[in-house]
Amino acid sequence: MGRYRLPLAMLALSPMAVAAHAAGVAHADVVPFAWVSDVVRDETRYRASLESAERAGNVSHADAPRRLAESIGRVCDAVCDAADGWDAEPVVAIEPGNACHAATLQQSGVSFVRALPAALETFYLASHNGRATAAFDSIADAVAHAAGPVAPVILPGENADAVAAVLAIRADAAAGRRVSLAELARAQSAAIRADGDAAHARGIARAAGMRAAINAELARD
Repeated sequence: MGRYRLPLAMLALSPMAVAAHAAGVAHADVVPFAWVSDVVRDETRYRASLESAERAGNVSHADAPRRLAESIGRVCDAVCDAADGWDAEPVVAIEPGNACHAATLQQSGVSFVRALPAALETFYLASHNGRATAAFDSIADAVAHAAGPVAPVILPGENADAVAAVLAIRADAAAGRRVSLAELARAQSAAIRADGDAAHARGIARAAGMRAAINAELARD
């Protein structure tokens, strides 16, 4: 689960961040908006000024993209600095009063979640890496969407393509699509064969290297 460098009690005034953290999405590193608010607010104002200056002709159309890229870099740096720095997707939890800054994060390619209060219940909006927002009934689903898919763990020596084929079939089964046991068995057998072939190739390469080293030593004698 995403970890905080501060005790949760210190985030009592940030219910959105606490709820996002409590969702328990293992590959999400929840970042309270308050930790990056100064930078994001500054960049929101800066981008509005940049657009006005470009429309007025005070900034050239060629120079505006460079300035925007620099602004995006400042936002991304702030989020990365606020994150724990471990292998998880930083997800900014935006409080309702700061929803106007969601566009700045989205344009910067930063993942975020925010609440969308409605008349009878609260919905949650989430964006993964700057993609279009999606609405969810639960905060857990929103955080999971913002964090993106879990990257498959490829162990040393495993064939990535073969592992991906097995994972794809398992995903089909989990989604309710019909998958035959024979199809899954073939994919798993292919993965095992691919790993065996790779191990055999590494063994041959090591043996060839040893023979070359021995021949080199004999040649010096």
